[in-house]
Amino acid sequence: MKSKILVSIFTALFFSFGVMAAHSAELPAGTVISKDNVDRIMNDTFEGHTIKSLLTESVLMQIRKWNLKIKIKHSTPQKKDPRYDEATKKFRGTTRYDPATNECTGYQAGNPFPDIAGNDPHRAEKLVWSFYYGTRGGNTQKVPHYWLLVSGRTGLERIQNWYWLRYYTKGRLQEFSRGESPVVDDRYISKTLFFITAPFDLKGVGLFTLRYDASKLEDTWVYVKSVRRTRRLSGGAWIDPVGGLDMLNDDIWIFNARPSWYKGFKVLDKRHVLVAPNDTFHYDKKYEGTAKAYPAVDLENAPYWNPSTLVEWEPTELCKIECLPPDYHPYSKKVIYMDTHDPMVYMGDMYDKAGDFWKFVFYTMGPKKDHDGYYSIITTQGYYIDFKQMHASVHYTYDWFSNPPNIKAKDVNLGELRKAGR
Repeated sequence: MKSKILVSIFTALFFSFGVMAAHSAELPAGTVISKDNVDRIMNDTFEGHTIKSLLTESVLMQIRKWNLKIKIKHSTPQKKDPRYDEATKKFRGTTRYDPATNECTGYQAGNPFPDIAGNDPHRAEKLVWSFYYGTRGGNTQKVPHYWLLVSGRTGLERIQNWYWLRYYTKGRLQEFSRGESPVVDDRYISKTLFFITAPFDLKGVGLFTLRYDASKLEDTWVYVKSVRRTRRLSGGAWIDPVGGLDMLNDDIWIFNARPSWYKGFKVLDKRHVLVAPNDTFHYDKKYEGTAKAYPAVDLENAPYWNPSTLVEWEPTELCKIECLPPDYHPYSKKVIYMDTHDPMVYMGDMYDKAGDFWKFVFYTMGPKKDHDGYYSIITTQGYYIDFKQMHASVHYTYDWFSNPPNIKAKDVNLGELRKAGR
């Protein structure tokens, strides 16, 4: 009798597992995940990971409710600049972290914390500092680009031309490769120009920012179009909105603050997630000034701000990090998704003071050869979506100059912002 019962139990278990296997499969590359199939394929896998595990909570919500479609591709290693790893090796251990102040000193170049143990009590802080210092986007970034301002109800509203120029005064791989110091000015970490070049009625509106390599708040100037003058902003400008866009200064590159300005950080999870680390430019110049010039954005279908299926998503191991801002910050928290192997952040979820989900930021990235023939990891699109306002601002890159040789630290200055408005 017992043997018959055992046989029945094993038969039932075998049948159950067989049914589960029959209803799950390894999906092929090129599959498009949408609201029509997402719940049916949640237990299917891609590169051995279930679709359920590959989607973050906010991305899954957007697939189900906001018509997001995700085309999947097999993961591919990014092409990297070997000088970065050489600098990491040379300067390993020179960056010191002080948990009492959440501050760092001694950074030179490369990844400041390449060997963070899983049980390190300051693991989250060191990961965020690695992202802050260890840029992969070039030590000089000259980026003319567009912003598409999109209503989730009516579609594309307007197009603005912007100019981004950031010069990092530390971590400079060009100087390092010539045997020179990778630090050209020990006072700062970066100098940034970020302003509108068109339309004419907004030309010159933007910011010039000096960011110190210290806990003190940055110095920021804004160009005021009505009086054709620049004026200095308060030290709290790092949390202000930027030029009418759906983003704060702190949201540039998803996380743009000095980590010590935040109250704390916590690693919540580590797993493979679908992101777009190997994207390319999708700008069609022959349609310049029209919606057709921007095929990486689904401007034809509501809510009009989603990445189109030209963008391909691939499994990438990421750390989910909770970032707690100061009390005067508009957000109660920011959750970022950072590559576990290289200090890059691909996605961010922003929450309001009530703790409710407010904004989503998603960056598509890819390798591009710089002037020296090395690869930098550049941004192709950046999607800033405000679900409260039903509005989005999409950063659309049509070119990116990494490490142009003719730009020096002295060239990034307030005078350039003044000239931009003329």
